[in-house]
Amino acid sequence: MKQLKFLFLSITLFLSFFASNLPEICSHNIEENQSNKHFVLIHGACHGAWCWYKIASLLKNAGYKVSAVDLASAGINMGDADTIFTFEEYNKPLVDLISKIPENQKVILVGHSAGGLSLSNAIRVCGKRISLVIYVAARPANFDPKSITVLRKDLFHYWYALGPNKPPTSVIFRSEKQREMLSQLSPYEDSILASMLLRRAPFRAFADSGFEGQIEKVSTVYIKTKKDTVVSLELQEQIIRFLSPDEVMDVDSDHSPFFSKPNELFALLVKASATYCGEDQ
Repeated sequence: MKQLKFLFLSITLFLSFFASNLPEICSHNIEENQSNKHFVLIHGACHGAWCWYKIASLLKNAGYKVSAVDLASAGINMGDADTIFTFEEYNKPLVDLISKIPENQKVILVGHSAGGLSLSNAIRVCGKRISLVIYVAARPANFDPKSITVLRKDLFHYWYALGPNKPPTSVIFRSEKQREMLSQLSPYEDSILASMLLRRAPFRAFADSGFEGQIEKVSTVYIKTKKDTVVSLELQEQIIRFLSPDEVMDVDSDHSPFFSKPNELFALLVKASATYCGEDQ
């Protein structure tokens, strides 16, 4: 009996230690390694650094430096989505992260879905530090900026912190639509994980993401998600025509290839980095 109690206590302490360090695993820079390429993974609306856990593991094991960022009010970031009104504030964690990466490292930004807004805005602020950008079923901020404000009450739940007659302040995918929209081809346990960790996104900040004019030219790859029910293939083709990327790749996945096709997505990221950032060190 005493041995069983000791075993139970040991397991409890281990799980407590793991849980207390999970945010650091998900959100902090991964340990230095022999590669000079640094992948920065940018989540989409309502997600957080946690959604990249499979991709971050694969990249780390392959010898790359990796950072998965929590944007303001996402993941473990303590921001309040109902009080974040500018995209600059929402995107600040990404800009701060890029500014801290040593200059001898080649920065590769990977933006998923609404993470494309953050990606293209980051190019405006610190484009000279970025070697490659990869849009994964994502849209740039200067592509039809008004479309982001379209209300879909059948798919999303909105909050109106400034009053019912004011524009929404935050948004989240309706719980009954989450798997159908985001991860219908993904392992069920990943859908459950997402349902527990999704947080409201700052709708007003997204509406503030658009801009006019050109941004600095950076090598660009677009990865299409061929069975996406959130960003249709038709819309992805429109984005591709707008971006004119250096290369278009595709993965036979739902909207969440980091869950449904992690090995395939990992292979595409590595291929893009080898093509546009030189051979692996």
